[in-house]
This record gives sequence, C-alpha cells and structure tokens, in this order.
Amino acid sequence: MNLVYYFSCALTAAVALLAEKKNSKLSFWFSVILVSCISGLRASTVGIDTGAYYQYIEWARMGVLEHVEIGFLYTTRFLLFLCDSAKFVIFVFSSAISFCVLFRFWTLRKQVSYGWSVFLYLALYFQFSMNIMRQFLAIAIVFLGTYFLQNKRYSIFIVTVIIGSSFHYSAFIGLAILLIFGWTHMKNGKLRYAIAISFMAMLPIAYYIVFEVWQRYSGYFDNPNPNIGMMIFAKIALLFLFVIFNLNCFSKKNASKSFYANIFAIYAVGLICTFAGYIYDYMDRVGLYFMMFEPICLAIMCKKRYSILFKIAVLLLSVYVIYSNYRSNGHGIFPYDVIFRDILQSY
Repeated sequence: MNLVYYFSCALTAAVALLAEKKNSKLSFWFSVILVSCISGLRASTVGIDTGAYYQYIEWARMGVLEHVEIGFLYTTRFLLFLCDSAKFVIFVFSSAISFCVLFRFWTLRKQVSYGWSVFLYLALYFQFSMNIMRQFLAIAIVFLGTYFLQNKRYSIFIVTVIIGSSFHYSAFIGLAILLIFGWTHMKNGKLRYAIAISFMAMLPIAYYIVFEVWQRYSGYFDNPNPNIGMMIFAKIALLFLFVIFNLNCFSKKNASKSFYANIFAIYAVGLICTFAGYIYDYMDRVGLYFMMFEPICLAIMCKKRYSILFKIAVLLLSVYVIYSNYRSNGHGIFPYDVIFRDILQSY
C-alpha cells in the first residue's frame, strides 16, 4: 500500500500541473479530492496520533470529551450528529485541511506555480496533516486566512485566526503573520495606530492563552535534546542565494515588491522558529504557521532567474525529505493503509 500512497501523491501533483497549465477549476477540484482521499481515507494505524483522535471522537460521542478546544469539540459532535462514524469525522477534517491549503495555492496561481506548490506541499508537509490533524487544521485555516490578509481585509483574517484557535490554541501565532504581512501595506498612520491599540487591548486575553498553553506544553522544555541537522542550513543557503540573484524582485520598481518581501519574510521567520525543533522535541510545530509558505517560496524560486539551478536544488531537497520521511517514519504514516481494511476486519 505504500506504493499506492506514492502513486496517489504523484497523480495529484500531475493533476495540479494540468490545472495550472489549463487554468482548469475542474482539475483543481480533482486535486483537492485526491489529497482529501489520501489523508481522509487512511486507516486508524496511519499517523502516530490518528488512533488518539479516534479515541477523542469516541469520547465526544459519549459526552465525556474534555480539555480540548471548543471548536474541535462541538464540530466533532455536530459531525457525529450528521453521521455517527469516527471515519466520517476524520474524512471531513482531512478534506477541510486539503481544501484550505490547496485553495490558498490556487489563489496565488498568477504569481506562483500551482503545480510546484502542490508537489512541494505533498513532499514536505502533507504527512503532518495525517499526524497532528487538529493543529494542522488550525494551521490550514490560518493559511487560508492569509488570502484575506493579502487583500487588506485584516478583520476577516483575525476572524480566521480566532476560528483556527478554537481547534488549537497555537493558531494565535498567526497574529504574527498579520504584523509581517499587513504592516507594510498600511500606509495610513491612523490604521496602524488602531491596530496597535487593538493588540494592546488583546493582551489580557493573550496572557490567559499563553498561560494555558504553557501549562499544557511546558513539559517539552524540561529535556532539551540538541540535534541540529544540515537541512536547516541548506534551506537558509537556498533562501540567501535566491535573494542575492533576484534582488529585482524586491526593488522599488517592481510592482510586486511587497508580495515577495512579505512571503519571504514569513518564510525566514519560519526557518528561525524551526531551530527550536532541533533543540526541543515538537517545538518545530510552532514554526509550521510560517513554514506553510515554504512551498510558495520554493515554487517562486523555480520560476525566477537561474530557475534551472533552483529547480535542481529544490528537487534534490524534496527527494531527500521524501526519502528521510520514509526511512525514519517520523509521522507514523508507513505502512500506509486505508479504512476499507479496518471495515472488513470489523465484520
């Protein structure tokens, strides 16, 4: 079944390239459906945390699920009301993740290759969605919200952050994207002042959230385990070389200057956050809200100056990650299997 997983991912990337070439909404939706089926129809043994989510859903059915964010709790109960099946709930959540991520890529198709973005997402981050599903749903919602941020609809973006936080408190990290992505667009001094005041007004709420998160996750800081690999330095080098060879993207004469500056600034913050994951277990997940822009940045690299060299570098990086994920199986994806076998075994 592992070959089925890789074949399905390759087929999705091919469909995404076709959607880009033909500007086909039908092919776009087909790519969303394919990704949704790969993750949503996975067996309960696929993904380290998937079994725990099945238990959470069962507790929600019994009315005893506690100590989880309210959005996840009540959405789960509503989905169980529609269809009393944990497999249905997992499929809906997985489909929501796939739609949010791929639709955001689709909205950028005039500036960034949709096909490359989907391929890089599948290679670099897709397996996270089948492991830390609840947090990744929050990440996907915030990522989709950056569409509104790009179009200067700041209040709607804040709403998406709040919605995401109802599934996982870490979604409030997305407000940092507002500071990076939105600040350069705000030429109106009064608007900047109003947003600064709004952030100050939210400090008591932020304090409560930080306290709750610290109470839940502070144990991760008790045993640092420094293990800095070369991948992070390779990514930093790739980013540095792109900026050096493509300074025209960030020049004042370029009408898209702010777009490139914001996207790559968010990616740079993500790389900085990733360092935490090399020292403290699971802390790299904090940076995922920023690292979701990595497929976009790498896809941009593949279309600008010296694109051939960057394509080779990006492909090598992707192949290495795919190989490493298979060998280490850090997300517990392998051996890949689908729910149909679970259903047959239940009879």
